Amino acid sequence: MGLVNEGRRSRGGLRLGPVMLLGLLGIAVFAAINAKDIERYLKLRNM
Repeated sequence: MGLVNEGRRSRGGLRLGPVMLLGLLGIAVFAAINAKDIERYLKLRNM
């Protein structure tokens, strides 16, 4: 039973890696787009 659990854990970790990377990438892109929108919004408000 112990071997089975460890096997599952390592496989789950391998599966989680790419998902977490994709998530972080998505957050980074989302933040970059939001930063541009916020800059534009501030410029319009200052005018």
